This record gives sequence, structure tokens and C-alpha cells, in this order.
Amino acid sequence: MWVSSIIVADVLDGVLARRIGCDTIARRAIDATVDRICIHAAFGVAIVLHPEFLALYAPLAVRDSIALTASGLLVARRGVLLMGGHWHKLASLSCACFGLVVLSQSRGIVTGAGVATVAINWVLLGDYVGGFLAWRSEPTPIAGRYKIRGLIGIRTLLGGASLTRARIDDGAGSSLTVIAAS
Repeated sequence: MWVSSIIVADVLDGVLARRIGCDTIARRAIDATVDRICIHAAFGVAIVLHPEFLALYAPLAVRDSIALTASGLLVARRGVLLMGGHWHKLASLSCACFGLVVLSQSRGIVTGAGVATVAINWVLLGDYVGGFLAWRSEPTPIAGRYKIRGLIGIRTLLGGASLTRARIDDGAGSSLTVIAAS
């Protein structure tokens, strides 16, 4: 029930914020931080119950520490928030599934679920790194919200992307820049 509630809250809070017109860079940054805190709290409970899963959890903690530090610096110093596309929700969903497998004590599939979760989360971190490089490649990088679409971050890292950007007015006094592949 707890995991399901977190997943529903994770999805609905952004929908509600956009609907009532209060979706800002600060709200997005705080939302992502709170989501990750909830995920790590759930893993903390699972690890207390099953300490042997710490080895599978540690790479997720390292990945989130890197992402949180880099994102915080980018928002604080440059006023830029990189947002993943809808498929980036796989990070949270994979963690939730892995947590459920751990709590169900199905030890036979825990390792596979853990490895898949770690892989998904690290690929998504790579997509954010590539999204940052795409933002930096602009002639004059500006502050704002940047949405990473179509694996553009990964494709940028691999050198196989031709970048396009489109600014979209969100109607609430700020804009969103979509970084996409052409």
C-alpha cells in the first residue's frame, strides 16, 4: 500500500501543479528531491529487513547522490532544471518494482530485478549528462526548464544527435525548452 501510494503521489502531484498553474523550477526540483527521499526511505526499510540487499542498493544511492548534487548546483548556479522525458519515470517505477520484489522475499528474482533497476537508473543518469552537454552547446545557454526528449542525452554522448530546441510558453509566466533530436 505504501509503495503504491508513493507511486500515485509521484504521478499526480505534477499533474495537479500543471493544472492549477504553479509548476515552477523550484517546485520541480523539490518534487524530484522528495520523490528520491521516499524511494531511499523505502529501500532503507527493505535493507533493515534484508541486509544482504545493500550491495544492490548501493549503486542506486551513489547514482542519486551524483544526480542530486549536479542538479542542485545547476539550479542554484545557472537557474537551469533538466527534466527527463516521460520514459524517465522508469527510474522510479523500476525502484518501486525492485522494492516490492525485495519485500516479497522472492530471492530467486531479486538479483535480476536489482541489476535491471541499477542499469535503468544509470542509463537515465547518462541521459541527463548528455542533456546538460546539449544545453551547454547552445551559443548562449540560458536559464529555464529543459526537457530531454527522445534519448537525446544518450545520443549526444554518443555523438549521433543533431539537436533542435523549441521554447514553449507554459502560460504561467515561464517557458519550457524542449531539447529533441532532428
